Amino acid sequence: MTDRLLLRPDAVAALLDVSPSLVYRWCRRGIIPTVRIPGCRSVRVPAYALETWLREHVHLSEESGTPARRDRRCA
Repeated sequence: MTDRLLLRPDAVAALLDVSPSLVYRWCRRGIIPTVRIPGCRSVRVPAYALETWLREHVHLSEESGTPARRDRRCA
């Protein structure tokens, strides 16, 4: 996915093709795993944790191998 160990929420948003505000909301709610950088208010998403989270939460369509749409809203 990426060669970086820790990703900023805006980088996660770009990878997932969602808005940065949605990723920040997921971070605040604990939906995706984060780590807090000591001495500042910044949070980062560990790349390995994001990959694990995607495997657990994204369901691929059988035919195309692309993410399948769900009827319910995300967070």
